[in-house]
Amino acid sequence: MTAPLSPADVLAEIEVSGRVRIALDVEGDSFYRYGERLCLVQIAFAGNIRLLDPCSEDLSPVFARLESRNLVLHGADFDLRLLHARYGFAPASVFDTMLAARFMNFPKFGLSDLMERYFGVTLEKKHQRADWCRRPLSEELLVYARLDVERLEEIGDRLAEELAAAGRLEWHREECAQVLARTIESAGRDADPESWRVKGGGGLSRRELAYLKELAAARDGLARRQDRALFRIFSAEDLVRLARLAAVDPDSALRQFPRALPGGHISAFGEALAAAKALEPAQWPLPPAPGRRPDPALERRLEKLRQRRDAAAAGLALEPSFLASRAALVRVAAQPPSSKEDLARLLESRWRAQALAEALLGG
Repeated sequence: MTAPLSPADVLAEIEVSGRVRIALDVEGDSFYRYGERLCLVQIAFAGNIRLLDPCSEDLSPVFARLESRNLVLHGADFDLRLLHARYGFAPASVFDTMLAARFMNFPKFGLSDLMERYFGVTLEKKHQRADWCRRPLSEELLVYARLDVERLEEIGDRLAEELAAAGRLEWHREECAQVLARTIESAGRDADPESWRVKGGGGLSRRELAYLKELAAARDGLARRQDRALFRIFSAEDLVRLARLAAVDPDSALRQFPRALPGGHISAFGEALAAAKALEPAQWPLPPAPGRRPDPALERRLEKLRQRRDAAAAGLALEPSFLASRAALVRVAAQPPSSKEDLARLLESRWRAQALAEALLGG
């Protein structure tokens, strides 16, 4: 990055500008490296665009100051998750332009779609999966990063006007607050103990699952040591394939695998297969618990609620699943609400309860 301003300089600029509202975006690198890593921070205020490098600078003072500002973001949950993990960042309020576009029922609501809608500007999407932690960043990437926030505040202003005209500004404000609260709450949760279960492993036997679990742990260790994304170490599909081979013959599974493996993989996976082979059957993982057989009466209520939701969504010009997810409808079907307060609790949303009260209460 060429001659970046220091965090202290940027803070001074923000103070001088007197701006309460700041546009914010970040770039991460989970597509290339282990876990999610903050690689770049872009902020825009009073016509200024500033890029900050969290890989070389301590940005804690910046985010301590930004917590009191009104922040405009697009798809805020991703940005907030990275920022809270790195700095404990918990802003007082956010305006999410993606959510605003969904409340306005735009057919496309990506940032590039909004840029094209309002300004006729096309953003190059190929850079979304760039390796943002590599240094130096190319000028092409720096230009893209600036474009991400250059007109974000203006997009927020236009959407706020449209939301107010539609009577949905308070709905949007509540939804943004919920996204913020959920993101911060989820950051403190322990890792999922079942995270080793991968796509395609649902039909495996307990013996095969034992091998899969050990292989998944070995892959995680390799990815962590090499600081690479899990799928770049070994795909989920290949883990399942190797687990099946190992359950038949663990001693020859690696030789039977249809493609050559690096020496590090052979060593780590070999140890994993030996560990799984040593397990007693009682130690093998259990398959996922089968889902309950559908209750016909519940399914009938659910279908009735779905039809009512869809009709209400059409009347409001909202996408049905955005208005109420299937999981929310299941809760309503299982525990029929007797009041708008009950409905808000089941939908986990006051604005949704307001919008759906007539459709989902009673009957």
